[in-house]
Amino acid sequence: MLAALLSLFLLNNGWSFHLGDANSMQADFGHGTQYFTHMAKAGAWDAIDATSLDFVEDSSWVSVNLPHDWVVDLPFSGEASHSHGYKCVGWNYPQNSIGWYRKEFEVPEGDKGKVITVEFEGIFRSSEVYINGYYVGHEPSGYASRWYDLSDYLNYGGRNVIVVRVDASLEEGWYYEGAGIYRNVWLRVSDGPAAVKPHSLRINGTEVDCDYVLMPGSDPEAINRKVSWFDASGREVKRLTRQWSLEDPYLYTVKVDIYYKGELSDSITEKYGVRTAVFDPDQGFLLNGSKVFLKGANVHLDAAGVGVGVPDELWRWRIARLKEFGFNAIRTAHNPASPSMLRICDEMGVLVLEEARQFGSHPEALELIRNMIDRDRNHPCVIAWGIGNEEWGGRPVGGPVARRVVDYVHGLDPSRPTTYGNSGGEYMIDDEVDVPGYNYIRQNRVDQDHSEHPLRSAIGTEETTGGGVRGARGEFDIDFVATGYQFYRERPWAAGLFFWTGFDYRGEPYPKAWPNTGSLFGLMDYCGYPKEEMWELRGLWSGETKRELKAARKAEEPKLRNGQVILKPHKTSLERDGQDVIVIDVFSLAAELEVSVEGAELLGWGNGDPQFRHIERPGRASGTPARDPQTLTIYPFVGRAQLIVRSIEGSAGPVSVSVGPVSLNF
Repeated sequence: MLAALLSLFLLNNGWSFHLGDANSMQADFGHGTQYFTHMAKAGAWDAIDATSLDFVEDSSWVSVNLPHDWVVDLPFSGEASHSHGYKCVGWNYPQNSIGWYRKEFEVPEGDKGKVITVEFEGIFRSSEVYINGYYVGHEPSGYASRWYDLSDYLNYGGRNVIVVRVDASLEEGWYYEGAGIYRNVWLRVSDGPAAVKPHSLRINGTEVDCDYVLMPGSDPEAINRKVSWFDASGREVKRLTRQWSLEDPYLYTVKVDIYYKGELSDSITEKYGVRTAVFDPDQGFLLNGSKVFLKGANVHLDAAGVGVGVPDELWRWRIARLKEFGFNAIRTAHNPASPSMLRICDEMGVLVLEEARQFGSHPEALELIRNMIDRDRNHPCVIAWGIGNEEWGGRPVGGPVARRVVDYVHGLDPSRPTTYGNSGGEYMIDDEVDVPGYNYIRQNRVDQDHSEHPLRSAIGTEETTGGGVRGARGEFDIDFVATGYQFYRERPWAAGLFFWTGFDYRGEPYPKAWPNTGSLFGLMDYCGYPKEEMWELRGLWSGETKRELKAARKAEEPKLRNGQVILKPHKTSLERDGQDVIVIDVFSLAAELEVSVEGAELLGWGNGDPQFRHIERPGRASGTPARDPQTLTIYPFVGRAQLIVRSIEGSAGPVSVSVGPVSLNF
């Protein structure tokens, strides 16, 4: 049987957070004002700033659990960035655009001589990482996972402090990106002086390879590797005979044991699904040899109430919501996915077109692509790599850049094709990828392109929805959904399409600007409540009768009386780990409701209103730590609102959520 591993620790709970100031180094806790800065000497020993082990001012900082997005707590303003949903962050708000995080932990004396690394799955953006006052690295991109070897800098048998400074002054996309350590953080401790290098595991069938991290003085020739495979029940197997599919997303587990001079030094495990995925020029997309039409949604990385700091369980809820309405694929618009999202898609049987953030052939852009592929290549859900999207400014150099990027991707992963989201004017880019992608048939020559390149399949990387508000028809022609779907369905060489978008998202308010703060393109609103088009699309591709759809809609949308409040939690229990969340749907015709949460944290709330400009969680906006009971006023929109409640680590008491006159207990 597969034994549990104890060398991997989730480092999400118990961080301290405070805003800095991009406009004043002195106001930024004096960072960079030392005579010998961190860039000048190893350790800025002549001053005690926020990176120092001896810094004590963090006792007044806000206590947060990750994932965390501090922009959620900032005010709205019509003068702020349209891209970021008019939140007061970015170059024009230097006092809100620097964030500091500190986390204290202990390392036993017996761990000396082991490889100890920390991995950040995502920090937006331009992060600097320090351990015990020593600078260990920097990552400019907000979408790259980055790991750091801490082994040389730790106090073994004593306290250690890891510090992260985040600078969100510069936008990396043109949509809401938030700010902060918005994805998981992991601490890995090996059993000896040799460890598997993070993101280096390469699986091809039962063949497994990896690279190593060694402590100083270790002999690489003294390393041996043992690979074991286990089925879903934990029994060891020699062959992988069961395929991963949408209907049966079966996952094996590979365990890699690293021995140094005959002694176990490191062990890692990873899930893996056996499947074939081919984009065929005649039959479209084939999964395990059978045609599958991609019924996809573009999905941004944020959610109501939490911004980009989406907990794993909330990702699971959002993906299940898409599946409920017939979707089988997601395009990660327009950046590498959350590792948690990919893991959940593996488990739930959802296909993913994963997209790089930056289009370019320069070393930094290629390194970001390598970061994405090295990290995510073993996920069976990932079927293609997107190299860019609507690169209008790249038109003059698009061909040569795309050619180099495609060759680079093929060198890293020859098993998956490349694609690109063409807005109608970048055919020099789309001509170079393996599978052309088209953003909207109304502005692309899809049929002409296929006649000129008959040996390629095609994807509708973006297709139009109605741009409406829940409960009303859209700004655009309602037939857009049916038109796009039927266009690709009628062409056997087409793999399918991805609608823009599955959910409304914060930022890029269109077709309306301020006072709107979010987009209207979702088939579901920001809280995952379906719009009119979503019901029409579900009927279009599910084959459900009008009676069946009416029954489903009735269950989804209960009739309300004045004064009535109905609460629907998405599950009935809450793990007391500081990470688990419950999504609670609130149904009420009231203009406003008082919410109180005891024994847990009201992580945030939303209502799907594209003009949402309310305070989203208690305490945080004023800079005070969250305390029990937590209270907040919420404002239902078209009869609905949504609460995200997160557990408190180690809490043994009951959790009570009260909304107006109604309460839930967990």
